[in-house]
Parts: sequence; structure tokens; C-alpha cells
Amino acid sequence: MELPEDIDQKAAVIIKDHFSEQKVVLSNLSTYYTAYNAEDLDRLLQYTAPSFIEYWEDYVLGSETWEDHLKESFSYTDEKYKLSDERVIFLGNKEAVVQGTLSWSDATQDIAEGDYVYEALIYMEYANGHWTYSDYISLDQDFDNRGKIEVFK
Repeated sequence: MELPEDIDQKAAVIIKDHFSEQKVVLSNLSTYYTAYNAEDLDRLLQYTAPSFIEYWEDYVLGSETWEDHLKESFSYTDEKYKLSDERVIFLGNKEAVVQGTLSWSDATQDIAEGDYVYEALIYMEYANGHWTYSDYISLDQDFDNRGKIEVFK
């Protein structure tokens, strides 16, 4: 995946014209990752987009809630995320997109910080009076499978 060529200019305009708003987006995203890394469920749920939670709960089989899922996950993994080089590249009234580098680690799988680093777009939603984490996509993924698919004759 590739970002538009003018992404640096767009990010610079956001910083120039909406400095305080983009700082709040980044601060709220930092709060989300801090809560995730500390396994602070109450704060984590507060900084997760309600639409994400609703979507997840609508599609999960059974009665497990997002909170149940997090509790279970925290009981058997030691996942940590470190965000760096973050910047807001889109800022709307209710949506924002942050570009940054994520480092994912999990001590239970012997994956140390720095072993798995990727560039990501992180989607934020304004809900509950602040910016909340909605989802992300790794920019390091290759979604173009043209040329990799063989046609059987």
C-alpha cells in the first residue's frame, strides 16, 4: 500500500491550521495504547470507539463481549504496542487518521520490542467527548496479488 504523494503537505497543513485539535487526537491515541499496555480495562474501553465494540460484538459467535475478550487475551498474552513517529494525516469532525510506526511485542511468544515493527494507519472516531481508537491497517501489507495468481487451464 502506498500513501498519496502529497501526504507530507496534508499533514503539515493540519499541524499549521489545527495544531491544538491534532494534539488532542494524538494524546487520546496515546492514552489508548497506555491503557492497553497497562491492561487497564476501564480506561481501554473508554478510549475504544463504541462503533468498533458494537461491530465486534455483532459478529462474534456466542455471548462473549469485547470486554470479556480483552480479559481473556490479557490472561494469556503479554502484548504491548509502542507507537512512534505519529502524525495526523486526516482530521474531520468525527473521524481522524493517524499515520505512525507501531512496534508490537509479546513476551509470552518471545517477540521482543523491535522484532515486529510496521507502519500503520490508525483510525480514530470522536465519541464520548473525546477521540477513540477505532481500527488500524498495516501499510506494510501487500494487497496486490495480481501476478501471483495462476490461472489453471
